[in-house]
Amino acid sequence: MTTLTTTKASLDRMVAAFGARPASAFSTTTTRATVGDGFTTKTREDGVEFTVDMPAAVGGSGAGPTPGVLGRACLTSCIAIGIRIAADRQEVEIGKINVDLSMDWDSRGLFGLSGVSAGPSNISFAIEVESHAAEHEIQAVIAEGLRNDPWLVALTQPHEMTTDIRIAGRT
Repeated sequence: MTTLTTTKASLDRMVAAFGARPASAFSTTTTRATVGDGFTTKTREDGVEFTVDMPAAVGGSGAGPTPGVLGRACLTSCIAIGIRIAADRQEVEIGKINVDLSMDWDSRGLFGLSGVSAGPSNISFAIEVESHAAEHEIQAVIAEGLRNDPWLVALTQPHEMTTDIRIAGRT
């Protein structure tokens, strides 16, 4: 069995299961980030733990990638995987997928200076795929992958967000 056949079968099983039992598609993911002194942060989710930090230039120790590096890696890898899912579901043969991301920043925003936004002023992607499929098939696959990308949707569409603040250590 080829990788395409194997992944398509897995994806089809998931789609069928979610179609038959929509409630099974709903879940809540919980992640905890803990920072003590300094900026070194231990982040945990589902038994996976990793370190996030800031570079020494801003007072961190560089013990791990910055949140920005992880956010950009999350976005580019999610887009690439989403394109792969769409390609496999549509049975369009695509080899390697490269997603390049560029963001323009004004770092003053991180420090609350000059009323500048902490977010990027521009985000651009370049997507490169290896394929002998027809261009219209590749375009359809990429469009579906982007349309169904959870992180791209989270960053570009409005959604509800709540914050629960708890203060520990008070008597």
